Amino acid sequence: MEESVQRIEPARLPDVSETISDALVELSATSAVLGKSLHSRTAANLADLVRIMNTYYSNLIEGHDTRPRDIERALVGNFDRDENRRNLQLEAAAHVRLQAEIDRLAADGQLPEPASVGFLRWLHAEFYRDAEAPMLTIKGADREFVMAPGEWRSDEPRHGPSGRDRRARAVVDLTRLGTWREKPNGLQEHDGSCRYAPPG
Repeated sequence: MEESVQRIEPARLPDVSETISDALVELSATSAVLGKSLHSRTAANLADLVRIMNTYYSNLIEGHDTRPRDIERALVGNFDRDENRRNLQLEAAAHVRLQAEIDRLAADGQLPEPASVGFLRWLHAEFYRDAEAPMLTIKGADREFVMAPGEWRSDEPRHGPSGRDRRARAVVDLTRLGTWREKPNGLQEHDGSCRYAPPG
């Protein structure tokens, strides 16, 4: 099946209805009131709890049953003796640590464009920063390789260029998406899809 870089378009809603706009305004106003009504310590504790909960469900979706108590233990350096469970704890702790850093950047007004290639590569590098070799080793049906945190895969598949082509297309997709979001004035509508219009 031929793939196109336009498969993730439109990257933005071309027209937002009044109903959706009103719902967004109401949600923003309600969440702001909730945030202001919480004591700062309560809000911080709640944020910690939500990070653990998000990590638990995210891992569960991937088939990794790392319980909240296991995640809490990992956050204080108390790891399981079983290597597989220990690796899952390391992964979960990295998830919580990185989300806390993202939250800090957002609170300080320093969060970069989340769809930018630079941010996505930083995110990947930070997530796997403390990962051990087994967590970085990707095993397939007929090959395995070691992943480099924060880097695009450069290994060439044995079965021709299709995998390499898909990786190249993914890089193009991410670059386009980041450009659209960082430079909204550079967007123009064309046949139902968003394309970047260079300045000038």
